[in-house]
Amino acid sequence: LLLEDDDDLRFTYSEAIKSCGCELVSVGTCSDALRVMKVFKPDVLVCDLMIGAETSINVANLALYAAPDAEVIFITGTGLFPQGELFEIAQNMRWPLWKP
Repeated sequence: LLLEDDDDLRFTYSEAIKSCGCELVSVGTCSDALRVMKVFKPDVLVCDLMIGAETSINVANLALYAAPDAEVIFITGTGLFPQGELFEIAQNMRWPLWKP
């Protein structure tokens, strides 16, 4: 499951992920991601940390229950959580990726 609110980045990430042979559902809002997880149990969530003015942490936390084996990768260009606090906030987070 890919959650990215920037249409161009979502397209680019989607193409890269699909080119690896992965099945992908991509969405642009946290509410869409939450709806998708009710029927689609992802192995991996790739989430832009900031979706508009909100964070996608609630999506990662729901995945603990909806898809407990799913790993979360946050992509961020913000300076939030510079000391690795995301690992405490989202317990299923595996990697942070930093946008330039």
